[in-house]
Amino acid sequence: MKIFPISAVGGIEFVHSVLEPLPDLALVVSGGVQPSEVRSYIGAGCVGVCMGSALWTQEIASTHNVSAVHSYASKALERIANATP
Repeated sequence: MKIFPISAVGGIEFVHSVLEPLPDLALVVSGGVQPSEVRSYIGAGCVGVCMGSALWTQEIASTHNVSAVHSYASKALERIANATP
């Protein structure tokens, strides 16, 4: 089940509330997830996390500079890889 926007329904606390009585429910969260939160959502039992706007800024995107967008997204993904659960 995809939950969108997770930021509007309570974030990680919503995930805990739903998965406590339904631990086998496959949740994917989206909508306002930041790189620093990904591991927490996975640790809470989500099977997936979608990110969009956290991987670029409108300012960078408006330049049409694909290398700059790639660099920004790569740094965000590095923060996820290096985050502690």
